[in-house]
Amino acid sequence: MKSIDGLRGRKGLTWLTTTDHKTIGTLYLVTSFVFFIISRASWQRTVRRGEELRAQYETRYRHLRQRLLGWVLLGCALAFGTVLVALSAG
Repeated sequence: MKSIDGLRGRKGLTWLTTTDHKTIGTLYLVTSFVFFIISRASWQRTVRRGEELRAQYETRYRHLRQRLLGWVLLGCALAFGTVLVALSAG
């Protein structure tokens, strides 16, 4: 197993073992920018999905409202018919 001192000699891993505050700051800024880009893409996907769900909701709500209105009109027609039958019989 290699020690950290052994890792410092490798060029590709110097960023991992550095103690230079300027290098650490640069790495922090790069990492922050990368996470910002990733989170922005995630938020954009969330917004698109929200718009899709809103369209689906509005469609379902419109159908439900039409069905409810149909049942109410049918109930009113049946009640009116019952009253007409009762009046004509009596």
